[in-house]
Amino acid sequence: MKSSCEISKEALQNNYKTLRDIFKPSKVAPVLKANAYGHGLEVAYEALAPLDPPILCVNYFFEAARLRELGYKNRIISVGPSFLEDLEPARKIGAEITIGGEDLLEEWLSLENKGKIHLKFDTGLSRQGLYPEKAEEYSKKISNFSSFLQGISMHFANVEDVTKQSYAKKQLSSFLEVKNIFQKAFGSSFECHSAASAPSLLMQEGRFDFCRVGISLYGFWPSDLTKLSFLSMKPSQLPALEPVLTWKTKIASVRKIKKGTPVGYGCTYTATQEMTIAVIPIGYYEGLPRYISNRGAYVLVQGKPCALLGRICMNMSIIDVSNCSVVKTGDEVVLIGKQEDSEIRAETLAEWSGTIQYEIVTRIHESVERRLVV
Repeated sequence: MKSSCEISKEALQNNYKTLRDIFKPSKVAPVLKANAYGHGLEVAYEALAPLDPPILCVNYFFEAARLRELGYKNRIISVGPSFLEDLEPARKIGAEITIGGEDLLEEWLSLENKGKIHLKFDTGLSRQGLYPEKAEEYSKKISNFSSFLQGISMHFANVEDVTKQSYAKKQLSSFLEVKNIFQKAFGSSFECHSAASAPSLLMQEGRFDFCRVGISLYGFWPSDLTKLSFLSMKPSQLPALEPVLTWKTKIASVRKIKKGTPVGYGCTYTATQEMTIAVIPIGYYEGLPRYISNRGAYVLVQGKPCALLGRICMNMSIIDVSNCSVVKTGDEVVLIGKQEDSEIRAETLAEWSGTIQYEIVTRIHESVERRLVV
């Protein structure tokens, strides 16, 4: 393969165990949406399967169906938007659907054969969710079908970008009001869940029955502020999260150029001296952001930083290997991960790109092979 992502089974399992220990008695529900945050749904599941997670979360029904095909027998929750056509297929495979809008709720109520659902409430993200102020009305609507209510949920809007959680606490207060209304109607027959990675780490009161853990499962802190906030609260208990993904490619060709030679589309870089340059078969199609062109970004060859020169192309990029020993076609190149004593983290690539590590890893194209390594 011209490019591949190595997915560390050991790191993924260690992250799961670490977070499970921190969050207990709340369960950990690994989030495998968006191709397991770019790590590969199938290989991520293969790594987690021996640990028998009690719940897995996905965004779409097709992801739930694939997990059933792979042999997962426990609970699956589709946390993203669903449509009427998803309800019956989800019921048949035992996947639980999130209802975050009144139209879908009415459609579900009209079905003769109902599947398990979670009612999601919009407490301040203005994305998915029913209206908290109408919680009592919703509880009456589903009163004859309460056995199908698996849980109620919400999603925090502003935890990882701040150190003070005043807005999150306001959201949580709204959710607790909804919870009280539903408990009066149905007792404790349903679950509550609200927390993704950052609130799970920082807000014990938001963990409820289980935590929907995505980005931290794959070895990333949601943000630097999340890590600093955790350190300020529990300086001696900082979890050792291990990056799971290493993205590699190999040298496609090597050439020498003279001082003054333009490099790449638009001639946006000109050699300042005689240089040895190499082509790698990775471009913006594969997921290397074009935005990092001429912005000081680099890759690793022989453990040394090798600058990306000129514009990132669709399927190729050009790098400076002048400071390396003899470089030949087929030599290993690391875009994310460790090589000898050097490392490029996804967070670093995100900084070069003016974005977040979530986007970097999820946009590695699915054509790039994911391989599970021990």
